[in-house]
Order: sequence, then C-alpha cells, then structure tokens
Amino acid sequence: MKEHKNDLVGKQEELNLFRELLYENGKRLEHAIIKVLQLLGFSAEGYQDEESQFDVLFSSPEGRLIGEVEGKEKTAIDVSKFDQLNRNIDEDLNKEGTKDRAKGVIFGNAYRFLSPETRAEFFTVKCVNSAKRANISLVRSIDLYYVAKYLLENPDDEETKSKCRERILNGNGIINLLELLPVD
Repeated sequence: MKEHKNDLVGKQEELNLFRELLYENGKRLEHAIIKVLQLLGFSAEGYQDEESQFDVLFSSPEGRLIGEVEGKEKTAIDVSKFDQLNRNIDEDLNKEGTKDRAKGVIFGNAYRFLSPETRAEFFTVKCVNSAKRANISLVRSIDLYYVAKYLLENPDDEETKSKCRERILNGNGIINLLELLPVD
C-alpha cells in the first residue's frame, strides 16, 4: 500500500514538472521539453560548445533533430524563430563528423498567460506556411503536456512513443500529437 502511494506521489511530482509546458518560457520550458522528449525515447539535451548553442538537440533511431523553443505571453509564435533555427541547423551541418542535415522543429508555448483551453492558434499563418515550405515541424507545448501525462500513466506503450517520434521527425507544419494518444 505504501509503495503504491509513493508511486502515485512520484508520478504527481513528475507531472508538476511538465506543467511548465503549459505556462513557462526560456530555460524552464526548454528543460520540460527535453524531459518529455526523453520520455518519448529520444536522446535529448540542450547543446552548447565554443561555436554553437541549440535549445534542443535530439535524436532517435528514426533521425536527428534540432529544436528551437519559444514561449509567448500574449501572442502566437511567428516566423522570427526560423532565422535562428536555420542558423543552428547550418552550424550543426558544418561541424566535424556531421553527415546529414538535421530536421528542424519549433516548439511553441503561445498565449502562455491564458488558460490552455482558451488559447488561440499557437502559430501564425506565416509561420505555418513557412514551416510547410521548409519541412519544419511545429509542435505545441500543450500537446507535449498531454503526451507526458499519458506516458507517465502508460510508461510501457512503445507503440505510441514510436508514433510520436515519427510524427515529429516526418512532420511538415503543425503536427498533432494528441490524435496519436489512445482514447480511453
């Protein structure tokens, strides 16, 4: 009985960390995104060396990705993140030992001061159109919250983890991770 209670308390504490996906920006949002990517089976970390700094560098057997993280208080995510993401992808490609261009991903937490159910579109039309042209995945941080919640309750669901990884890697524009979660 006590072991079960401790397990539930541990899961609640982990879920509290993932609440940052709903309301944070900056390093706190980056950290929460890295944690959920790791739950999905990615090798994920923030990256910094003498020449480069990437919000998120992550990979899995399906491929390598570089992510930019943006939290906006009262607006949608716009195209301004594309310049930084493209510079990071180019810097990565020019590094010794890198063979292939990494897939780009923008993680957005738009309207973060509003309740999640009242938020408008997370990405502007220009951002979505640019992502489609550049083959960049746009991921809503709120989707990652619900993915993390599901995986904390179902840690052995490798099929859902794999589907989410593939959707992020093969996405083009806004991707919907929620539709990959099994319905109760």
